[in-house]
Amino acid sequence: MEIFKKNGDPTKRNAYLKYAQKYRPQILKDNKLLICKVADLDSLYHIVCEAYYTTEIGGEQRVAAVFEKNSTKD
Repeated sequence: MEIFKKNGDPTKRNAYLKYAQKYRPQILKDNKLLICKVADLDSLYHIVCEAYYTTEIGGEQRVAAVFEKNSTKD
């Protein structure tokens, strides 16, 4: 959460805000994350963990159920 403070890394902060804009624009106001209800905390968690993604074939926006890296070696 340090990156969201005034002295945080602006490059990373802007990347997360751009990610939030793509997947959860309703929790952004004036280019800041706005948490108003408990459900917004889930959205914030998924943004920080980069859990949102768009399916390649169907183009559906989803939340990852498992947070593990995909290895092409396996």
